[in-house]
Amino acid sequence: MILFAQDIIPFYGTMYAGLIIGFLFDFNRVIKKNFNVLRYFKFIFDTIFWILVTIISFMVINKLDSFDLRYYHFIALFIGFLVYLNTVSKFIFKILDFFISTIKNIILALFKYIFKFSQALYYVVIYNIHFFVDFIFLISRVLFIKRKRKGIRRTKKRV
Repeated sequence: MILFAQDIIPFYGTMYAGLIIGFLFDFNRVIKKNFNVLRYFKFIFDTIFWILVTIISFMVINKLDSFDLRYYHFIALFIGFLVYLNTVSKFIFKILDFFISTIKNIILALFKYIFKFSQALYYVVIYNIHFFVDFIFLISRVLFIKRKRKGIRRTKKRV
């Protein structure tokens, strides 16, 4: 009986680790859903997810049993993951999806605003430079044409 009681605390601790892994799984799904990433980036996200799952599993097993790995750790991880998926996963997924899509939309709107502002600023600057250059050439043309016309009139009067 004492051995069973000693194994209950690591069992429940490992179940909580399964819940955390379930949360990371939902977070990974929401990131992939909101950001239409390429196949290669999905592979990178999956690799990061599994590395985090491994780190969490090892940390929990180290803290609870000092790396005394038993079969019930795997069962508890699986049970915790299934409990998470069957109970709160739908709600957490919707909440995470709402927050991440809202943040994504805010960032996209900010970038669009910055792009439109910089584009308008670009046109203001370029058109002013264009106006000044045209004005300088216009003044030079007017002065050159007046001089040329004066010269043409003089030659006509002399002949």
